[in-house]
Amino acid sequence: MIQDMGNLDITYKNIEISDDDYILVYNKNNLLFINDQIPKYKDIKIKGIFGFSFNGQNYFISNEKFEGNYKSLREIRAMNNMISYIAYSGYHLSCFLLNKYCPKCGAELIHSDSNHELKCNLCNNLLYPKIAPAVIVGIINGDKLLLTKYADGIRNNYALVAGYCEVGESFEQTIKREIAEEVGLKVKNIRYFANQPWGVSEGILVGFFCDLDGSDKLSDNILEFSKGELKEARWFEREEIEEQKSLLTLTSTMIEAFRRNEL
Repeated sequence: MIQDMGNLDITYKNIEISDDDYILVYNKNNLLFINDQIPKYKDIKIKGIFGFSFNGQNYFISNEKFEGNYKSLREIRAMNNMISYIAYSGYHLSCFLLNKYCPKCGAELIHSDSNHELKCNLCNNLLYPKIAPAVIVGIINGDKLLLTKYADGIRNNYALVAGYCEVGESFEQTIKREIAEEVGLKVKNIRYFANQPWGVSEGILVGFFCDLDGSDKLSDNILEFSKGELKEARWFEREEIEEQKSLLTLTSTMIEAFRRNEL
């Protein structure tokens, strides 16, 4: 998966940026490239805040405006290499650093000089990068797996049922609620598979498989049933599932594991 591309060291370093350090410059969910590469500080001379180290190189984060060639995170993910992981992790920190004012008192926030922390010197409030837990679930019915498509028109590939955890919910409770809400099924034998940090949504995905419990009947109008979230949901026999060409995402890794009967 994407996080297996290399060793990300998030340990904060209170250091000045140097010429050979990389600088991740974001404009919304787009990342600056110079000659199809992530630029170094010597290339653009934009200041930034230390983000992390990756395979011995330092990466700084910046939200400053800079004219140049930007690539979307979706384009970068298609590169299928370590830049994908760097870009997504940097974007997560970039979103955090956009916080300028304390949500409690409104005073200006400053970055800590010891870790990734924003602090308010007026009321002593501390802010840390948001990490939202979400589940992604493979529902198994014998030799069949339930695959879905989102209704937003952007993601046309097949996926699995997924959703964010609500306050007070365990992962298992979230799984049962999301499955009931999106496809109207009941499940049992919930078991952990793997997890994945997902910087583009400031979250961490936790993957599970489970077995169908009872009827496999899906709504005739899944778009209406799922309150507009899904446009398609259907059972696929193992041999019907296409081979997943890239295993960067937890979704594709889980689907391929079922296809290969490796669970």
